[in-house]
Amino acid sequence: MQIEELKAKGVKFVLMDRGFKDVETNVVVTDNHEAMYSAVKLLTEKGYRKIGMIAYDTPLTHMQDRIQGYKDALKKQE
Repeated sequence: MQIEELKAKGVKFVLMDRGFKDVETNVVVTDNHEAMYSAVKLLTEKGYRKIGMIAYDTPLTHMQDRIQGYKDALKKQE
């Protein structure tokens, strides 16, 4: 993996948007679950009830977190 090569060479870096669970490094990320949860919550508070989400099928953590945030917000509003 290129990230491990950079670490081995002592190159300083910060990952943006997502990290790797098995690689310890500095990372700056968005709380995707909270962002989606807050967006859906705002819409429901404004009176919207038919809120959809389009997402692609992927195991990537950021998308799974967004989907879960969407689902959690809708459950809370039931």
